[in-house]
Amino acid sequence: MANRTGRNLLRSLPGAIALPAGLLLGVLPLAEAMQQEVVPIATTMLAPAPPPNRTDDFECIRERRTIRILVPYSRTFFHIDQGRQKGVSHETGLAFERWLNQRYPSRKGSARWHVIFIPVSRDQLLPSLIRGVGDIAAGGLVEGERAGFDGQVVMASGEFRTEPVLVIGPAGETIASLDDLAGKEVAVPALSNDFWGLVELSRSLSERGLAPIRLLPLAEGIEAEVLLERVNAGALSAAVVDRRVARAWKPTLDSIAIQPLEFSWGGHYAWAVRNGNPELRGVLAAFFNDQQHDSRLVRALDGDRLAAGHFLDEPASADELRRFRRLNQAFIESAERHGLDPLMLMAQAFHESRFDQRARSNRGAVGVMQVLPSTAADPNVRVSGVGSSAEKNVEAASKYLRFLADTYLDDPALTSDNRIFLLLAAYNAGPGNLQKIRRMARENGLDPDRWYGHVEKMAARELGRETLDYVSNVYKYYVAYRFAQEREEMQSESVLGRLEKRG
Repeated sequence: MANRTGRNLLRSLPGAIALPAGLLLGVLPLAEAMQQEVVPIATTMLAPAPPPNRTDDFECIRERRTIRILVPYSRTFFHIDQGRQKGVSHETGLAFERWLNQRYPSRKGSARWHVIFIPVSRDQLLPSLIRGVGDIAAGGLVEGERAGFDGQVVMASGEFRTEPVLVIGPAGETIASLDDLAGKEVAVPALSNDFWGLVELSRSLSERGLAPIRLLPLAEGIEAEVLLERVNAGALSAAVVDRRVARAWKPTLDSIAIQPLEFSWGGHYAWAVRNGNPELRGVLAAFFNDQQHDSRLVRALDGDRLAAGHFLDEPASADELRRFRRLNQAFIESAERHGLDPLMLMAQAFHESRFDQRARSNRGAVGVMQVLPSTAADPNVRVSGVGSSAEKNVEAASKYLRFLADTYLDDPALTSDNRIFLLLAAYNAGPGNLQKIRRMARENGLDPDRWYGHVEKMAARELGRETLDYVSNVYKYYVAYRFAQEREEMQSESVLGRLEKRG
């Protein structure tokens, strides 16, 4: 992150933050973007390092009290809509976070569990898990779908069964029985459970003298909603997907028709862990065993509620789109002027106000970044209009963050991560409180340069939960934004590479 400007970073992020209804719809066409004036950037960008790769088991994870869940970036399982994380996997992950805080409370009574979602492409879920990018892989995985990874990962399954259904498009023939599939073209992700189930069904049809199914194996890991969109548009005549997903998208994709077939295969949705983490697997097994008692989770994943489109993107109004375009540019420009990470500013803004300039706190803080007017008027900030202008609000917050970093955290001994964590604590609780809790950490034999497990303990004792939750939540949003962006960049580079080869 630190070797690239914020402008380039956010221009590559359109799918990461809630397209089609999202925050970054103001991304400029390339030709226009190249003509934009580049704002001078401060020499030191404040950005945390990505979470380190770790492969340790639950006891070590328990010490950190942060658990990383790898998820596919999918409008069904995990996506970011106007900065808000949504999806089936997100809802289940939050239930897991609640369960961990109840089942494994802090031994010292202060630190809470936090789940961090790391979006990756579906084909990278298990490879990333094995490398230690995350602790768990979730999001539409089905028991048995680990071709090439046997012996390296194990599955922990929940109560929700997969129910494969056939979906046809506007020109498709009604399929009333399995025999009607003879000679028909059916699209399915390659090497999935549905793929192998259709292979067996096709073989059975052939053995009875019927034409085999014309299987159309698509890219391994293609998301179900993409299949449904192609069927809806008539680009595919039929596809097999999970019933819950098909029902969820039916109100939006009104040209698809779910056929009344019952396939013999199926399974349970599962989360994957490394084979060398038996403790974590046991914890997941206990969670899935208990989840039937979590009424919030059961309601969230109920077929009817999912079918009502609870997790799907909703179109934004024209006013919302204009507001998010303006904010997009404000984050880019203010971050560049003050050597900040625009994604971190966005994460703060989401936590502070959900990007709403009208937000007001009972302490007098105003706007997108919840800036106190007295802070904006400080000689080190000097930005007026923070209550009426979102752009000025973001600028005031950015100047204040830079001032805090240069004045209180200009210490080469601080790692990039801890500088950011301490900076967020100072923004939330004030620099005086930051100095106080760092001093107390030193006096109590803790490291004043480390947040987690050290300064945070003094923050919990002296300031309460608010500052701890602020730091953890902003960092959670930041990690999701960052990994979603990196995924988008890799896809863009792949497309550019193919275009260059063509010529």
